[in-house]
Amino acid sequence: MTDFETVRLEVSGSAMAVRVGRPPPRFGEGPQPTLLLAFHREGFSSFTAEVMATFAAHGWLVVVPDLYHRHPAGGWEAAYPHRRDADVLADLQATLDHLRTRADADAARLVSAGHCQGGRIALVAAATWPERFAACLSYYGGGMFEAWGEGPTALERIDPRILADVVIKATSLQEKANASLKERGSAYRIGEITIGASIPPSIQFSIERMDDPEN
Repeated sequence: MTDFETVRLEVSGSAMAVRVGRPPPRFGEGPQPTLLLAFHREGFSSFTAEVMATFAAHGWLVVVPDLYHRHPAGGWEAAYPHRRDADVLADLQATLDHLRTRADADAARLVSAGHCQGGRIALVAAATWPERFAACLSYYGGGMFEAWGEGPTALERIDPRILADVVIKATSLQEKANASLKERGSAYRIGEITIGASIPPSIQFSIERMDDPEN
């Protein structure tokens, strides 16, 4: 059975609650692959709780920081207009620092995740600390082209060198695969390459049929 706890971290003079979901005992004591889950606009709702429980039940240590802790009165409607990237980054940094102290957290298998607002926060986390995160799951991320307060937008936080490396590797793979297909007499080639803005970036290849396989 999944085990849950709440820890409180001091951030900017405020106590931030971090909900933690631990996997069932059958997965062992750890360290476990770790998911930093950012909630959506409505905060820690039943949806977020369900996602948290689902990942924990499948062997993940899941942490969900309360990014609305600076505005506890009035629910998410009162806190939502006061979102600031600087505050979010401070909260995420405190959460990452806490994970360093946990024997059940696997720092080498740390993933950020979230949907809508949470997807944006997940991307900001992975883009800010790319050396800490193995991957980022940004599902239907909203506000990617916006900055909360001063500073860059979420997409502008991605190191362009990461995308440049992906372009180099993807096009090299395309050229080698197409050469192999031609050598084998196949009428198909890898055509268009699509790169998605995520951490790590996603890659999709289209397959095209050639009229002349010798080209």
